[in-house]
Amino acid sequence: MTEDISKTCKKASEMILSFPKDTRVRVISHYDADGITSASILCQALRRAGYDFHASLMRNPFDK
Repeated sequence: MTEDISKTCKKASEMILSFPKDTRVRVISHYDADGITSASILCQALRRAGYDFHASLMRNPFDK
């Protein structure tokens, strides 16, 4: 299972890094403590990679 997660993370990272640097990435997460922490980690990684981003914290980001 750890290998699957590692492969998925690597694939996601490669996909995001293939975007032009002027791409604004949208980060959507839950507004609880672990969602805020996860979003902040993603935003820091995007900033370090040179991307602009917009983060939205929602009560339930997966409802249709």
